[in-house]
This record gives sequence, C-alpha cells and structure tokens, in this order.
Amino acid sequence: MDALISARVMLATQWLDHLSAGSPAEDEALNEASRGVIRAMYEANDEAWLLRANDAYYVPWDGEEPLKPHCATVCLPAFFPELMQMCEARLEAPYTGPREDIVRMMAIMSLATRLGGEGVFWSRGGGKRS
Repeated sequence: MDALISARVMLATQWLDHLSAGSPAEDEALNEASRGVIRAMYEANDEAWLLRANDAYYVPWDGEEPLKPHCATVCLPAFFPELMQMCEARLEAPYTGPREDIVRMMAIMSLATRLGGEGVFWSRGGGKRS
C-alpha cells in the first residue's frame, strides 16, 4: 500500500506541475505518473480495473499491456457491478444538459472513490485511447 500512496503523491505533484506550466498538450511525466498509480494498484491488489466513466469503458488491466493516455479516468482495486450500472444508466439517460449530467458524473466518481478508486490524469499527447 505504501507504493500506492507514493504513486498518488507523485501523480498529485505532476498534476500541479502540469497546471503550473499552463497545461501543455504533451506531458509525458503526467502520463507516466498516472501509469504509476495503475501499476501500484495492480501490485497492491493483484488486479486493477480501468474505468472511463464517460463511455462506460470498464476493463481489467493485465499488468502487462501498455497503458495508453486516456485509458481510464479512475483505477479501481476490483470490479464493482454497481459502478458499471451507474455508468450505463448515465449513458442511457436522455441528455438534458450539463447540470443534470454533472450530478450523475459526480455520483459515479464519488462511489468510485468510496470503493478505493484512484483518479488518474492524462495529457492529450502520447497516443490515442485504447
């Protein structure tokens, strides 16, 4: 668990550096710090699940496949069906504007955090979504 805490601190530091630098499009240090969080989650739990809440992409990471930027917004220690259900319900709900959508998205992120999830951040550069 110490590795996960260290990875989280490194990511927070890189995120602040990224913002201080004006959020450059290409920031491989930020991307690598996010990869570090995912690797540490995998090492701490013998599994890591990648969730991209915007499109209900929720898959296990095998510990070996390269982690491309934007592969996840949250990394979780296990699969949680209720989280997937919330993501799917958000996608199936009629879009009535950002006010209602942000409420759904915040509920998803709040649950992910309560379940032990770690947010990850990416710069735009460095590859396409997986």
